[in-house]
Amino acid sequence: MHVSDRILDAIGTKAMAALVREFGGDTIYIPHEVPNPDRDENIIRLFTDTIKEGASNMTAYATCGHIFGLTTRRVQGIVAEGVR
Repeated sequence: MHVSDRILDAIGTKAMAALVREFGGDTIYIPHEVPNPDRDENIIRLFTDTIKEGASNMTAYATCGHIFGLTTRRVQGIVAEGVR
């Protein structure tokens, strides 16, 4: 099955038509997860608070990962993106 057919099956005709109108002919990237800005904001806040309490960066990353069910590497990425 072609990728465009899989996308159509996943999102439906109406959403596919909107994608075609907006991005028709362009190559687009589909992320591995749905962006979650509220969660990311909470992670950054918890990371900052944990550092202020005297924890190391790695402890803060691990704490956030444990609480939010993410890998340490993913938390590092979220924090790095939030700093930009």
